[in-house]
Parts: sequence; C-alpha cells; structure tokens
Amino acid sequence: MMAAVICLGGRAAAAAAASSRSACAFASSGPRRLQRRRSGAFAPRPLYSSSVSKSNEEEDGGGGEGGGAERLRDNYSSLLSDGSSVAVVGGGLAGLSAAHHLLRKAAERDMGLKVTVFDREDGPGVGGASSVAGGLLHPFSPRGTLLHNGSRALASSNVLLERSLLHRPDAVLRNRLYRVALTEKNAVQLRTTAEKYPQWAKWLDPQDVEGRTGARNTLGGLELGGGCRVIHVPTYLRGLWEDCVDTADMSERDSEARWVHVPHSNEGEGEGAADGIAWRERLAEYDAAILSAGSGLFRDCVLPPAPPEEGMEEGDDSWTGLPVDLVRGQSVELSVRPDDGDDDGDDGDGDGGGDPTPSEAVLCGKYVAPLPDRDAILIGATHEFQSEPLSPQLVADDLRARTSDLAPGPWSDGEVRAVTEGYRVQSRRGPRGRLPIAGRAPVEVRESVHENSWLFTGLSSRGLIYHGVYGDALTDLMMGMCDEGGEEGENPTPEGFPDLYWWMRGGSK
Repeated sequence: MMAAVICLGGRAAAAAAASSRSACAFASSGPRRLQRRRSGAFAPRPLYSSSVSKSNEEEDGGGGEGGGAERLRDNYSSLLSDGSSVAVVGGGLAGLSAAHHLLRKAAERDMGLKVTVFDREDGPGVGGASSVAGGLLHPFSPRGTLLHNGSRALASSNVLLERSLLHRPDAVLRNRLYRVALTEKNAVQLRTTAEKYPQWAKWLDPQDVEGRTGARNTLGGLELGGGCRVIHVPTYLRGLWEDCVDTADMSERDSEARWVHVPHSNEGEGEGAADGIAWRERLAEYDAAILSAGSGLFRDCVLPPAPPEEGMEEGDDSWTGLPVDLVRGQSVELSVRPDDGDDDGDDGDGDGGGDPTPSEAVLCGKYVAPLPDRDAILIGATHEFQSEPLSPQLVADDLRARTSDLAPGPWSDGEVRAVTEGYRVQSRRGPRGRLPIAGRAPVEVRESVHENSWLFTGLSSRGLIYHGVYGDALTDLMMGMCDEGGEEGENPTPEGFPDLYWWMRGGSK
C-alpha cells in the first residue's frame, strides 16, 4: 500500500489556497502585536486593571467583590429597549448565536430591534475559525466527564441547529459520533461515562468500534447520540443567519437583521481600524456592540491593549488584557473512496458494514470527520502556538502520526487535497475548565471601542457546544433578564451562571 501523499497541484492547490485564505481571512489582516515567549510561542496576557488579585480571589472564594466587580459595574448603561440597535463584530458561531438570541427575545417581548453583523467576509460560513471547525457537537471532555453546563449547552445548541435546519436541512451530516480509547485509563473513564450518561453514551467493544468506524487498535469507545451530532458548520451558519433575517422580517415591530462586509485593513490605516475607519467611529451610531470576532479582536486590534504590568516595558501595547491564548489550528482534507454504508443519520444500530473507508466521525485527541462531499474527510487539528505555521507536509505528517489508527484506509490510499487553517481564541483554564469569555466589557474597552460594549469570545475548540448557551446568557444580560446580584459589589448574572465573569478574576493556565 502507498502512503497518503500531498497532492495540491492545479485546482486542488487553488482550492487549498482559497480554503486557507478563507480560514484566516478575519484573523490575518492588521498589525501583529502578539508578545511572544522565549520559545517563539504567543505569551499569556494579563487581565485588564479591573481584575482582582489572586489573594483577593482566594479570600472571597472567587466571589464578586473586589476591583473587577466594581469596575465592571461602572456606568452600567441602559439595557436594550424597543427600537434599540446592536452591532455584532464577527459573524461566526459566537456572533450569530448572539444575533439570533437577541432577535428572538425581542420578538417574544414585542420589541423592535435592529442587529447589524460586521464581518470580514461578505456572508456567513466563509472565513474565520468557525468556518473550518470539525463540527463535532457533544458535551464531554476527553476524559469523558460532562463539561460545565454541558447538558444545558447541548440542548441550547440543538435549539439553534433546529432553526438552521429549517433553511439548510443538509447542515447535519450524522446524528452520532464516536470517542475511542487508546489507553486502559481512558477506557475505564469512558466506560464510566456510558454508565452515568446512558441518554447520550453507549459503550462499544473494540470489534464494534472497528466495524462501525474503521478505527483500529482501540480499547473500545463510546457511541454518542441523543443530540450529539456531526455538523457542517459553514452550512449551519448560513441557515442560522437566514433564520435571523426571517425572525426580523416576521416581526410586527421595526426589526432588522443586516450583514455588513468590512474589507480587510491595510498597513498604515492605524490600530483599531477596518477599511480605514476606526471601530469606535463605526460603532458610534449603535446602542450596544457585541465584540465576538474571535482572533480578529486581537490581531486586528479591535480591542485596546491592556495597561502595562510590572516587568513590562512602557509603551509595550502587545498585551490584550484577557486570559486567552491564540492558537493556530490546521487540518487536512483527505480524499477517500465513498462509503457504501448507511449515512442517512439513523441511530447507528446496524453493523456498520466494515468498509475500509467508513465516513463516521471519530475523536481521540484529534478527530476524523465526514464532509458533505462523500469522497473526502476532514482530519484535524494541529495545535500551534509558534509564530510561523507548519508547512503542509509537516501538518500532514503530524496528523498522520496521531490519527493513522483512526483512519487507516484514507491515510493508506488517499491524497491530501487541501489544508485549512484558522486561529482559535483559547481561554485559560479556570475553576471549571476552559469557559468562554462573555459579559460586559471592562471599562478600558468601553472607553475605547463603545461605551455599551460586550464580549463574547474564547470559545476555542468548544465553540459548537458553548456558542448557544453562552449566547443565550449574554443576551439575557443585555435584555435585563438576569439576577440583580445579591451582595454589594456582585455583578448581575443570568440565572444559572453565577460564575459568568470568571475571566474578570484571572485565568490560571
């Protein structure tokens, strides 16, 4: 058998280049001002000055009192009301979730609301990390533990998905996916998952795993269903935006959903500018702004740099002030022989057929996922902190080494026909793992971008599972549908999200 080869000539090369450009489109323009570690990796950023110290956090058990809460509550401006207008910067998973929730809640409350999405592309599902995501929707960590708010998050994402499917019924590729174990420890963990969460997880022995997925040399794994799905994210985003437009059009009040294409910044146009226009100037006409552009918030300098901390040189403006890291992810599209088996999204109780190139989604650290094009699969993703990207050959070599047992047929007989690339904003680990950054923006952002600005970023590889529920929570805040906060100094938070502002107290690592 011959190994999979890099074959990017002719139309394939053009497709790969277009895919790579598309994936990085929103992140690649503007000045690069990322502080680097000595190794060349992107360095951690300190919080804005509104964060509390670690000692304060330990003393109050991570509660709301301290500088962060006080600064957050400064100028807590008017909530949205009938006739309000909202700008959403970034039309990926976070931005469209927020836009959809706002329009739906406005309609339910008989309010008129105008939502404008600003994006580097001329339509949804084209650029940014969201457009090249693997599309695996499930609520579990690699160890099989249920993520924080995992059950609620899965339900919320499926609500949005059902709205998208009204317009794009082909957005769901599978109604199941598989997480496999390669170590005894992980096999024990996943068996426990199947016992604790039978509504989503079913344990399979190694023979069943191979028969259904083609993955070899496993110690068994989970079949995940009950709302766990494989989604073609670009198609899903297009359907979700179309539902935003329909929701606005059907409103009896003066509502609107509008997409504005913002051309790329050019060198010399200045920080915080897009198409030569500063974001503060562009957003001035709106009553509120949601900053949800992922890596574009940092690489395009939409957010202001945080004030220097001790040990930083004066004038060093490369710090973003949030507990995040920018991580490059590259994936490969591998050509395969189309599976003759069942791919109609049923419950997967059949024997899977044992085809050499089955098109099921499998994950174990990395992932293998089907694509709408039945003669290709997506394998990803690298996790790159260094400033220069890996070459296509190194990407293929790295992913082959890590997934050859998950997709033995495609790696043996297929060709790498495209390499996609995107930047993820990865939040640091907090007390409940990696959670999105969502809520009212710190005062530094409000003073430089918009006085009523909100953040929704840091979804990283959990964008599909968290974009719905945290978009719902954020828009509850904006609409005034939240707890008022008990003790003096606490932030208003949506019901069920007392730790929404974890990122104002400092991320760990």
